[in-house]
Amino acid sequence: MSGSSAPSAPSSGRRLRRQSQALPALNFTAGLYSKWIRDREAGQAAREYLAARGFSDVGWLVEQGVGFARGFGVAAAWRRAAGGGEETAQDLVVGGVLVESLSKEEPHRTWEFMRNRITFAIRRPGGTLGPRGNGEPWETVGFGGRRLGEEGPKYLNTHETPHFDKGGLLYGMEWAAPAIRDTKQVVVVEGFMDVLRCRQLGIGGVVAPLGTALTEAQIALVHKCAYNEGPVDWYICLDADAAGARAAYRNALVILRNLRPGGSVRLMRLPGGKDPDEALLAAGEEAHSVWSQAKADSRSAIGIALEGAEQEGKWDQGPDTFLAALRRASQAIDQASPGVRDRLREDLYQELRTAGFEPSPYRLQSALESGVDRVPATSTPTEKPEP
Repeated sequence: MSGSSAPSAPSSGRRLRRQSQALPALNFTAGLYSKWIRDREAGQAAREYLAARGFSDVGWLVEQGVGFARGFGVAAAWRRAAGGGEETAQDLVVGGVLVESLSKEEPHRTWEFMRNRITFAIRRPGGTLGPRGNGEPWETVGFGGRRLGEEGPKYLNTHETPHFDKGGLLYGMEWAAPAIRDTKQVVVVEGFMDVLRCRQLGIGGVVAPLGTALTEAQIALVHKCAYNEGPVDWYICLDADAAGARAAYRNALVILRNLRPGGSVRLMRLPGGKDPDEALLAAGEEAHSVWSQAKADSRSAIGIALEGAEQEGKWDQGPDTFLAALRRASQAIDQASPGVRDRLREDLYQELRTAGFEPSPYRLQSALESGVDRVPATSTPTEKPEP
């Protein structure tokens, strides 16, 4: 029996070595992307695009891990730097920088995953975070990419690798961590440019998922960076359109399942319903006051649940719209950890009163507990839905 497992050992050992070498290869690649965005010719289109978006300081962008992927040259440069042969390309394959052909005719052909794209380095903590947050490096484990031109999807991320799990990473976490520790607050935005705009303005505690709804692993990462010291207040700041409302609701449900007693989930809206990148750029010198006011005016998690019905039904299309909103609110309350449910029920009561309804707390509680089969009693103006 012992002989039967022997042949797999060399393969396993090589695989582990490649995985360990992938991290230096990823950091090396990040350095190349930084070099190429500075290149007078190769990086010109990337610099022009970013300047048009309000990011003209290339040195600052490079410090934030922004670069440019030409689409060729990484493998040759890494081979020279690593002092190896053709097999060193496997470091880049394992790291997701290169994609390997699955064709039987060309089994060893590789090409670069990021081609003609502005790149954003995505990092994770290099080890267990200490109580002071010092001494722990943040490792580059993958990249996001924004296309230049019309080829391919507008944004994409490194595919799943042993080091890159997009459901367990947040863009901007390395910058947000100190503010989260200090304030116990985190703001979730949609994309790379939103995080960079806040970073440019010195607004801390801002992170973005990598093209997906929040996951429990990402919430755990925030708690890890806050050193698990009590509750965290979550703010969700997305576009105010219907898609943004749905995304905010999905994110709120995940947070509520993992919310600690004393924490909160709130919805931020910036002027014109714009995302942080657009709204804060347009605000100019008033950007900080606009951001602070949006936080002050933020709505509770129950408000997030009701917003979709407000947008789609405007509260004036009859009892069915009202019931749908209450079902969403009830689902949000059910998803919450036991320690925060009572406060959410009170938030729901206040939200309904703000909307013009006056349900009795007893009937509202009964409706929630019975699955919201009927509208709570109300003494509202006639233009509101009747029970």
